Amino acid sequence: MNHVHFACSAALLLAPATLSAHVHKVVMGTIESMTASKLVLLRKDGQRQTIPITKETKVLEGGKLVGIDRVQPGLRTSITLAEDDTTAELIKLPGAPGKK
Repeated sequence: MNHVHFACSAALLLAPATLSAHVHKVVMGTIESMTASKLVLLRKDGQRQTIPITKETKVLEGGKLVGIDRVQPGLRTSITLAEDDTTAELIKLPGAPGKK
């Protein structure tokens, strides 16, 4: 009987961690074009990927939070996708040259 209680307790303790674990995908490449609702990324593998952006999409430039207006075609970036694996959650831009 103690084995059954232990197994049930262990399962209950581990279930929330297992259910809530979502690994966000990260895609890298060069921004080819951008509109108010999406951007087109030329990935490192040569494929184009259209990625929706929303008002919740955050942008980091050199580690600092900046506005979406800093995202421009031609910039290399890494984009963390939201839980839906399609929408941009975080866009990381390189820091300005010469600044540390």
